[in-house]
Amino acid sequence: MKYNIGKTTKHAFHLVNLSPWPILLSFSTLFTVSGIAFYMHSIPFGGLFLTHGLICTSYCAYYWLGDIIDEATYSGYHTSVVCYGLRSGPLLFIASEIMLFFGLF
Repeated sequence: MKYNIGKTTKHAFHLVNLSPWPILLSFSTLFTVSGIAFYMHSIPFGGLFLTHGLICTSYCAYYWLGDIIDEATYSGYHTSVVCYGLRSGPLLFIASEIMLFFGLF
């Protein structure tokens, strides 16, 4: 099912397209963590795994952020409602972490 995003949409939300970056970033983070474990246990090529994982993680994060900026700037997918959600989401996360901290102690 293809959603029509543009002037004819009847809502203010951005329906994202499929992206390869979440799964690629997951695998590169796995390489990074495995490389750290291998390096600390002196397993051969542990440093190579760590370096490869860090490079792939930075690459994926850079290009995923570039896609988000392209969607917001050039494609015009980020409406005022989407921008408000992108701003309030991290604030609500931090507030929930503070409440969890006070709840535990």
